[in-house]
Amino acid sequence: MRNQQRPRYGYYVDHALDIPGTAFLFDGLALGGLMTPGLAMARLATYLVMMAEVFLATNARGVFKMSFLGFGPTQLFDVGAIVGMAGMAWAFLASSIANARALYAEEPIER
Repeated sequence: MRNQQRPRYGYYVDHALDIPGTAFLFDGLALGGLMTPGLAMARLATYLVMMAEVFLATNARGVFKMSFLGFGPTQLFDVGAIVGMAGMAWAFLASSIANARALYAEEPIER
């Protein structure tokens, strides 16, 4: 906007806020009952390990790379959401078919 870039400042502030923000995100998912607490903490730990690797490589090699095999953290969340939606859609179909069959058998048509 001002055409005055400050790459080190932006890098630092962005990642300094990403780390606690991600911790708050997974704490909220766990405390809100949307994710098993152990799984939320394990996901947070893997995120922090990945970020540590990115930060170490950036410092040691001068290479900042957050995507691997074409996937970055945001795309991985998308993949997780797709897998979750597919699982819930399958559960919905299986449950609704089973319940419809059970109700059909419990309430036969009288002739």
